[in-house]
Amino acid sequence: MSYSDDVIQRSKLNKQITISPFAQSFRWCNNDCDFCYLKTTMFQKPLSKSDFKQLCINTINWFDEYAIKIPEDVNIMILLIGGELYCLDDEYYKLLEFLIEESSKVLKKYDRKIGNIGLVSNLLLSNDRLERLHKFYEFCKTISTTDINTSYDIEGRFKTKEKVELWYNNFSTIANTWNCNPRPEFEMVLTKSSILKFINDENCFEVDYFKKALNLGYKVDFCTKEYQPNSKE
Repeated sequence: MSYSDDVIQRSKLNKQITISPFAQSFRWCNNDCDFCYLKTTMFQKPLSKSDFKQLCINTINWFDEYAIKIPEDVNIMILLIGGELYCLDDEYYKLLEFLIEESSKVLKKYDRKIGNIGLVSNLLLSNDRLERLHKFYEFCKTISTTDINTSYDIEGRFKTKEKVELWYNNFSTIANTWNCNPRPEFEMVLTKSSILKFINDENCFEVDYFKKALNLGYKVDFCTKEYQPNSKE
């Protein structure tokens, strides 16, 4: 059985199929997390526009080949993760729109549709890049329900108070000024050392900003794990 056939078979059991076209190929980020395996790969620069376009075309072609095999009651989700996709210039965004729009057209040929689009970001974005993400989010909403997902990770991701502030300011901007339905989701990544820090110093700035995020009225998914530097986990 091919990888794609296996994905289809598992979707029949889970009633959902998640396609992440950039998960294994677009390995570039604007942050420098200690645990990230990207540090040991050759993919530390953004892909060229031609290579990026080819990734989009490959995903569209995959749908054209396999959409008919996806059961009608299975939710089809496109999850856009990188690295960090949302630090790219406008030409890349046009290709992302091309990916979403053409995938939707292909699926309609087989009486299927995109059930959900997931945009994953560390939200360490400047104002202009956050606005680009906003425009892309609004575009995606014209195709399907769209989620924004981010994580609050004081140990692996946020090494400075400035990064924590930037994350919180962008998260609160999305929560308070964007017309999001459903609302953004975020995950609290808890390692042993971060739990001890929360317990021993409840007045530290990391706890303070986390409480502020909670006060925006969001449910948080807690993820407890120990990071291994430069691992693929």
